[in-house]
Amino acid sequence: MQQQHLLPELQSYLHQLATIGSEVDDVIANITEQQLNWRPGPGQWSVGECVDHLTVTGTRLLERIEPAIAQARSIGNLAEGPFRYGPMNRWFVRTLDEGAGRNIKTFPIYAPAATNSREQVAMGFREFHQRLAAAIRSANGIDLKRTKVRSPAMPLLNLSVGAWFAATLAHERRHLAQARRVMREGRFGATSE
Repeated sequence: MQQQHLLPELQSYLHQLATIGSEVDDVIANITEQQLNWRPGPGQWSVGECVDHLTVTGTRLLERIEPAIAQARSIGNLAEGPFRYGPMNRWFVRTLDEGAGRNIKTFPIYAPAATNSREQVAMGFREFHQRLAAAIRSANGIDLKRTKVRSPAMPLLNLSVGAWFAATLAHERRHLAQARRVMREGRFGATSE
């Protein structure tokens, strides 16, 4: 079952990815390196840590998603959609999105680097986003609901590939909003001196 056109669901993910990528580029380009690494308080992340965390988390997840997509294709686990995901998948995506309200403790395997350079953060995030876009495109034609991937941090969490794409984008919106809150702190502008 060869598809010539990208599924609307995957097109939506690519559109969201491009929007988030542009926003992150703008954030990083418009602050100093000192501001990038400035923390508003003990135990709170800097803008650089927010972005680096997205790169670390997404890369670890892609290490599982990419082979799952290849295997689904090789065994003929194909479908055209549209796909409707179960309650656990939908709940997980909602939990990670911006405005979910509740802080979520980060697993140690997803910890960001404590100090970052603008170049490292920007390049790492861009490379991760290119890889994620390639994975989204390569998932076209597989059964996005029946192809499952286990969380790198929580082995009991086994979600559909389509839900993982949505969760990754929700997670990025959440931490982009967190980075913007850091930038609105009154002391943030003072760090540029």
